[in-house]
Amino acid sequence: MRKSILFTVLFIISGCCGGTTVEPVEIPEVPTPEEPTFEGEGTEAAPFLLECTTPAKELPDKGIDTIFHVQCPAGCKTGFVWGSDIYTTDSKVCVAAIHAGATKEAGGTAGVMFTAGEESYSASERNGIATSSWGPYEKSFKFKVEAPKDVPVSGSATSGGGSPKGKPGGGGKMRTPKGKRK
Repeated sequence: MRKSILFTVLFIISGCCGGTTVEPVEIPEVPTPEEPTFEGEGTEAAPFLLECTTPAKELPDKGIDTIFHVQCPAGCKTGFVWGSDIYTTDSKVCVAAIHAGATKEAGGTAGVMFTAGEESYSASERNGIATSSWGPYEKSFKFKVEAPKDVPVSGSATSGGGSPKGKPGGGGKMRTPKGKRK
């Protein structure tokens, strides 16, 4: 804990008031706001643990285009967010993460990257979150959102889910039930 330094100010008024001396006044030092601290290291294995109300501008600045990771709690559905896909740094990170599809309402980990400021930020509604538009802002952030992976399709278009006789591309005889020939 920082110890406040006290300054003593002594005013001596001379001339106008017959040399009246005013008692010393102690003025406490105005504390410098401390940088917020977050649990975690910002790595994928140890992400920064955020609250729903944390704006990006309070995060440690890892530099432009450097990805770091954050962990959002569940229920971050309200809070101001400006932009779509690229957000102003005064936007709430975890609310924006849901909007961007980087996390779900149940919470989760997201990759965040600071970017240069934009001339404008557009509004949109996605994943139950409505964002607002904004004009120029000095710094931005976005999420590293994994593209959905292609799911391999097994089998083929035949009704049995595979090729006749289990051979790729066919090779077996198709049989029709008795009495159904035309």
